[in-house]
Amino acid sequence: WNVEGLLSKLGEAEFTQYVSSFDIICFTETFLAFQSALDCFADFVQFSRPAVKLSDQGRRSGGVLILVKRTLENFVEIIDLTLDNIVLLKLDRTVFSSDRHVILCGAYVCPPDSPYYKHSQGAITSSISVIEQCLLDCAEKFEQSYFLLCGDFNARTGNLNNSLQEDEEDIHEFIQSELCGHRQSQDKIVNAFGRMLLEMCATCNLTILNGTCPGD
Repeated sequence: WNVEGLLSKLGEAEFTQYVSSFDIICFTETFLAFQSALDCFADFVQFSRPAVKLSDQGRRSGGVLILVKRTLENFVEIIDLTLDNIVLLKLDRTVFSSDRHVILCGAYVCPPDSPYYKHSQGAITSSISVIEQCLLDCAEKFEQSYFLLCGDFNARTGNLNNSLQEDEEDIHEFIQSELCGHRQSQDKIVNAFGRMLLEMCATCNLTILNGTCPGD
């Protein structure tokens, strides 16, 4: 869930009540400058990465926050909370009554023209490549796990499909039974980050849910 300026919403009872109706929720572009827990979400375990300060003036950029209901606390393991705008967690298979654990990656990708990439001194040209490496590392460390990537990637993929086929043996039953054959996205534009996202999906054996689920 992309919420620009999360702090501005925290005083709204209707907003916090709505959030509390979920077991797991991911916020991106929080603009939060800290990692300490928010009192209004006391019923949740909170995993976050602060927004990044790119200059002496202006607001911070990005920020990611994942909330997990405290009733599920014993089923969550932190994988990584050190990377900019990326939160990596392992959710025990018990949570989903599944045969495999779920690796949850909540991420925010700064847009192509963001000063973040100048701030990194040219080390990266897109955070998508960082996310891809994270997922590949997790695939080696946590074999036979499912992967769920969510957030705001500033990646426009139009109606393009990634390379997964419906008869792949390792696709989850949900994907086999619920996904439509072709994506139907209202956004028809494809940008450079969108193509990178599609390439990452092919490399990491992921499929895009947006535009492929009934009702989208």
